[in-house]
Amino acid sequence: MKNTILVISACTSILFSCTTEPICECYETRLKIKELLRSADGNYTSVQSSDEYKELKKKKKDCKNKIEPQYFENNKIERKGRSDREFLMEELGESCEAVKKLYGDQ
Repeated sequence: MKNTILVISACTSILFSCTTEPICECYETRLKIKELLRSADGNYTSVQSSDEYKELKKKKKDCKNKIEPQYFENNKIERKGRSDREFLMEELGESCEAVKKLYGDQ
């Protein structure tokens, strides 16, 4: 019985770790940037000069230049003329909550 519970726990952990892929973390970063800017209440300069914002922008740049292209290439995912929203919702909407939040309500 203990072995069965261990196996189920291990499988559950693996499943949950798969949904927190670096590609999803990239869109979580974009969502955080968007939320920070929304919270600025018009004072974008103070937000954009904050260490948190600068760090998030660095992560976003790394995502756009390395993580995202590598992910799409490795998984043989092509844009095929789709808009950003259509492309991301079709390819990542089921696995990345941040993609749903960023593009789902548009």
